[in-house]
Amino acid sequence: MNYSIYKRTKLEWFKLMGIWFLISISLGMLFYKSFIGILIIVPFGIVFEKINKKKLIEKRKNELSGQFVEFLQVIMSSLKAGTSLERAILSARERLYSLYNNDSLIIIELLSMERSLKMNIPVEDILYDFGKRSGIEDINQFAEVCKVSKRAGGNLIKVMEHTIRCIVDKNEMEREIQAFISGKKIEGKFMTAILPAILLYMNISMSDMMKSLYQSSLGKAVMSGVLIGYGLCCLWFDKITDIKV
Repeated sequence: MNYSIYKRTKLEWFKLMGIWFLISISLGMLFYKSFIGILIIVPFGIVFEKINKKKLIEKRKNELSGQFVEFLQVIMSSLKAGTSLERAILSARERLYSLYNNDSLIIIELLSMERSLKMNIPVEDILYDFGKRSGIEDINQFAEVCKVSKRAGGNLIKVMEHTIRCIVDKNEMEREIQAFISGKKIEGKFMTAILPAILLYMNISMSDMMKSLYQSSLGKAVMSGVLIGYGLCCLWFDKITDIKV
């Protein structure tokens, strides 16, 4: 599995199109009060789909990254007990069953590793392939360390212990940052809901005054500018809260 590519199921496509259809109707009626306004907004679903796919890929990578840290801690305890890296990987799945089910990403990857090891593929090549497919820096770093240590014949346990400690510390830092950012993201969602709420209130309480915005060419241009600015603000807020360690 290439974790940088996300393929939606038919159900996910229908769900996504349904959500964007509702968003298009809501924004089209709020900003234009016309069917043509809805048709103008609908094509921007392409942007919505790309942003949504990016978030799904990031979510899957974050899930795998968290599970990988648990995997590292399990194999580290095996290595300290004198087990080889190959045997540590083979025994890791049974120990991780208490934390994850068969559909978990790390369990699926471990099953794939077991099949590869039984085919006598070098463990460093297996981990290297896993790192490249994952697109996650920590996994790539771990795979590179294993590859160099195995070929150079260095102190594998000592080198891996240092590497795992660095990865775990980095993961903890990322969790703290995400915990802080999550609160800001919730605030951002409330803020993005303010403009539509104001427009809805003005349409209900001051419908006569709002007619000029929907009927005149200048009013339509103003509303288009407001809608574009609103969309850019949503994208900007999403960008500034996307912090990587």
